[in-house]
Amino acid sequence: MPPALMAVVIVGAVVLVGGFAGVALIFGLGSITRSGEPLVLPEVGRCTEATGLVLQGPIEVADCARPTATTKVVVSEIVTGTGKEVDCEPSQVTILTHGYHDGDFVTARSCGAPNLTVGNCYTKTGATFVYDSHCMSSSVRLARQVPGTDDVEKCKTATPDDYAARFRQGSAYNFADKANGLVNCFLAVG
Repeated sequence: MPPALMAVVIVGAVVLVGGFAGVALIFGLGSITRSGEPLVLPEVGRCTEATGLVLQGPIEVADCARPTATTKVVVSEIVTGTGKEVDCEPSQVTILTHGYHDGDFVTARSCGAPNLTVGNCYTKTGATFVYDSHCMSSSVRLARQVPGTDDVEKCKTATPDDYAARFRQGSAYNFADKANGLVNCFLAVG
């Protein structure tokens, strides 16, 4: 065997054996431990601008007064080992958060209810509303909210000062927001 090839084989063997020994030494001494992020549950009452049917936490918090913060956390709990469902109500966004809690890797479920303002325009995809500052013809405007009910038919009755709404049927976007105890009534923009 030529000396140059022998040198390459020896260096390769030393690196290979050294690499195995180094890995075994590091794991054997416990220098590398399984690290994970601690569980950060979204706080109930906080809002986010994040959109989607299912969000993976942690979420970015936004001021609830901002029109773009259209999702408000109404439930936040650990579901691993509890037998509880992961999904939220159909009118809510599901936020899944994973992390370590009391030494165990767990999943938490948070539910985000719509955080909407009367007079603003929105587009909708699934349970998610997106603020539309331009009120384009594909949007709907939140005309009013009827508190204390989950009867969407209440949207079809006009208030005494809402003359235009008397001639419109309910919108397909109307929905009962059980988390906030009200019905949202929308009108088409276009």
